[in-house]
Amino acid sequence: MKRTTIIIMVLSLMVAALTQVFALSEIRTVLVPYSPEYEARVVSNLMNEYAKVSQHTLSYEDVRCNIKKLREWGMPEERMLTLTIDDVRTFLRDLTREGMHLTLSENEKITTKETTPLSTERELELELIQRILKEKGLTIEQFNSLINMSNDIDDIIAMSNAEIADIFSGTTTPPSKGLHTYYGNIPYFGGDGSTAFDTSINISSTYIQNYCNLSKDFSEYVLNRTYNNASTYSSQNIRFSYYLFGEYDNQIGGVHEGVDIHDANDSDRAIRSAHPGKIIGVGGTYGVVQVFDDFENWTVTYMHLDTSANGYSVDDYINRGSNLGNQDNTGLPSTSGNHLHTQVVFGETTNTPSGQNMTLSSEFPYYVLTWYLP
Repeated sequence: MKRTTIIIMVLSLMVAALTQVFALSEIRTVLVPYSPEYEARVVSNLMNEYAKVSQHTLSYEDVRCNIKKLREWGMPEERMLTLTIDDVRTFLRDLTREGMHLTLSENEKITTKETTPLSTERELELELIQRILKEKGLTIEQFNSLINMSNDIDDIIAMSNAEIADIFSGTTTPPSKGLHTYYGNIPYFGGDGSTAFDTSINISSTYIQNYCNLSKDFSEYVLNRTYNNASTYSSQNIRFSYYLFGEYDNQIGGVHEGVDIHDANDSDRAIRSAHPGKIIGVGGTYGVVQVFDDFENWTVTYMHLDTSANGYSVDDYINRGSNLGNQDNTGLPSTSGNHLHTQVVFGETTNTPSGQNMTLSSEFPYYVLTWYLP
């Protein structure tokens, strides 16, 4: 055998061996998520994606918080190493849709805040609902009312027609147009008995609990105070479930465009930002600080603050944890208690829907409010 041929064979074997080593290394990386090397690659990839849409740089810890949230909220692990900024934005928008109530309209079609394709699972659920309506002699409104009373589909199937008739024998008042009612206690002493929400809001007990949990996480961070797990409303140190997104207020005749929180132990509690971003609005009649996050393309409004001492101007850039001002009742009657109102709109805008009508215009806020939290 010629010397040249032997050399070529040896080199070929070496290349094959190195290829196998690299392949095994790659497999090992994928099969061992959460190792320091793997985590560094995941965070580095997302930081590179953020750099494509913003001149600002998030801290390594902020991006790690984003990764943690993606995992908690169901992002498949196999997508982590190749995430694009569009993947992240789409995932977060889809999460907001999940919080919007899927309900049957008069023509028995699904209506959501945005039109989305129906999954096979949802199509099967619709077929089941249609069968229940026919077998139980229910109208669409009656079916939704039963769901709002914390019954699931299996509960309704198990009910006799007589039991259903008894429920609707006059003891149940249909909600006003555009509203549906959650029957039960809102967690963390948020409300007793019945609470009306815009019909776009999913008000199963599981979802209501989730909204309150996320509101608690947000409140603990911005107020810099850990909830005391109080046994009574009056002994709570912070409150965060008493006026939720989409909740109806009969005093103003509108649905709530955000979430209200309140530090019960310190009426002038300092408020820190849960978001990094550019300030696009500050002060004004309602004491706002509006933070535009160009990484995820949303604007978060913090409202009713005393902003006199924060020193910010439009176009200033702040980090997560920056002091925005103090809890106050700026823009409200003097009889109103100090609290913080927050709401979310997508894009860079100072528009803040008023909540004084029956049109819910802001975005579903809970995932946005907690996106950067540790």
